Amino acid sequence: MILIDELIDEKEETTSDSDVSVNLPVSPTEPLLPIAIDYGTFESARKTPSTRRYLLKAFFVAWAIWIAILCIVFAFKDFLKDDTKPGNVKDGVGRAPYQSKPARPPIIDDNRITTPSCVFATPISSEDPFRESIIFMDQDRPNRAAAKFGIPATSDLVHFFNNGSINRAFGFIRITASEERRPDIQVDVTVSYENEDALKTAKICLVEETPGEVGVGIVLPTFDLPWKDPGGSKQVRFDFDVTLPAPLDETESVLFLKKLKTNFTVVHHRIDDLYNRVNFESVSLQTSYMPISFAGLAAEEIDIQSRDSLLVGLVNATKSVDMRTSNSPISVQVALTNNNTQHPSRVSLKTINSPIDAVFRFYSTNSHHNGLFLADVETENAHVGVYNDLLPLHSNLTMKVRTSKAPVTIQAPPEFEGTFLFSEAPFIEPRHVEDPEGRGRTRRIPIHPDRTAGSSAVGGAVYWEDSQDDASELPRRLNSSIEVETTVNPISFKLYHTAG
Repeated sequence: MILIDELIDEKEETTSDSDVSVNLPVSPTEPLLPIAIDYGTFESARKTPSTRRYLLKAFFVAWAIWIAILCIVFAFKDFLKDDTKPGNVKDGVGRAPYQSKPARPPIIDDNRITTPSCVFATPISSEDPFRESIIFMDQDRPNRAAAKFGIPATSDLVHFFNNGSINRAFGFIRITASEERRPDIQVDVTVSYENEDALKTAKICLVEETPGEVGVGIVLPTFDLPWKDPGGSKQVRFDFDVTLPAPLDETESVLFLKKLKTNFTVVHHRIDDLYNRVNFESVSLQTSYMPISFAGLAAEEIDIQSRDSLLVGLVNATKSVDMRTSNSPISVQVALTNNNTQHPSRVSLKTINSPIDAVFRFYSTNSHHNGLFLADVETENAHVGVYNDLLPLHSNLTMKVRTSKAPVTIQAPPEFEGTFLFSEAPFIEPRHVEDPEGRGRTRRIPIHPDRTAGSSAVGGAVYWEDSQDDASELPRRLNSSIEVETTVNPISFKLYHTAG
């Protein structure tokens, strides 16, 4: 180890031989201080740019340019094409009619319509008697304009639609039946508007994509920025009043139409009671944010869709019934008739976050015996009530009901014979009813836990029995089934059976 005194002597000798002056401590007891070396500052050092920073900057610049280009293109889209050309007139699903065949001109009624394909509604004065037939008077849009069309009742497809910006229009459609015997369907369109500029943006078009498929619709600008019209002065309301005629043949009381279709956004539907007056091959009703109500609708196939709005009414079908919405209830009565035991007649009801209440009545054309049916009911976070009032004897019914965090009520008719499987133990409500076959039998309901479907699942069967029945025939008779799934909530199973 080198002593401090020796180190001081060596430093003194070094300083005497050189011109460099080094300040050393005066005494050995004073601590040595480090010599400060100037390495420069961080700011003065040369910086190397980061590759990641360059890439992020380039990405954000490119993204901003792309958004700006999209805004410019959409803002000027209406100026880049002429929507008045027949080839640019689109139907409710955005398809244009064939260029080789122009759309059929509107049927002239009271000289209101004078141009083919698309027209603007004709303003009507306050003294015009047509105002008395307007189904809705919009106080916020005091001005009225109207147009009339006629569609042949023999058309393969009759459809109504609107397209373009949903910020520009909303409306109402009512479909009724008339006692007047005529060859065409009368369509009255009323436009309610605040100023002339708003009226000029809405064209009413009659289109025929293919022979026999005729539609009437509102064509609006395809894109609009909501902040361009903060007060809503450019918004229009359009109301369709569709009147179905009575059949031309005086020996017939029910009109048969092939296909009815609507494809709307923000349009309220109201179908009057058409039972025993009009039958359809198929009906398809579609809208969004507005309810669909149907007092009586009969068709082979029925498809009804909305979004965030109510579905309510009565339907009668032979092949299928499909109803779908979201965040809104479904409340319906469904009569389903099976004409072919090889193909089931089915009903499907689906929503979310809202309840479903349904009454089912199943029929068969085979002398009230047999029949093949499928029923599917589904929602979430809301209760389900399914009441099956009628079922043909010895028919095959497969029913599935699903929800979560909510109770379920199921009612089976006396004719039901089959198995059931519930995710929770059910509350069975007994009621006294007679044997549907009039044989004085007793209804049996054996129940057992079914751990294969869950820790609290319960299974069982429902059937009629007497002392003369062959036990080996029982599995063949249990050809129907009901499955119910919910969570942490009760299941009420309403069954009718004889006392004792």
